[in-house]
Amino acid sequence: ADSPQEEATAPECRVRSTWIENEDGERIVSSFQGELCRACIEVEFLAEVDYPVFGVTFRNDVRHVIFVATSASHGPPGAFGAGERAVVRLSFVNWLAPSRYALTPAVTTWDPDHRVVDQREDLASLIVEAPRRTGGATDLPTELEITRL
Repeated sequence: ADSPQEEATAPECRVRSTWIENEDGERIVSSFQGELCRACIEVEFLAEVDYPVFGVTFRNDVRHVIFVATSASHGPPGAFGAGERAVVRLSFVNWLAPSRYALTPAVTTWDPDHRVVDQREDLASLIVEAPRRTGGATDLPTELEITRL
């Protein structure tokens, strides 16, 4: 019988690589604010995982978590079997403040305990460029209205 220790050390899934793509599907190392970006993760399943959750955590240059691109809000993607490989793409409009971001991809589960199946600390990076610094962690678009009284 398998001991719990053996089970814990046998990986169910391996994150092979992570990168950022632009709207045209080209891999990029820097992005301007307002551009569409895709956080991409290539994964390989070594055992069946019923409901994986894919995510990429963006940490800025002072190591604060600023944004997590995650499949969690898109519902369960279905089961993946041993030997299956997939590329997961999470698209977002880049309103991150200018900084260098370290990207940590992870695969977790929908279990009540949200087990981490695999995580690769700072596997990739993205430099965000903007015309000015506001001092915020993100620079969400705003509309201005001034009413003179």
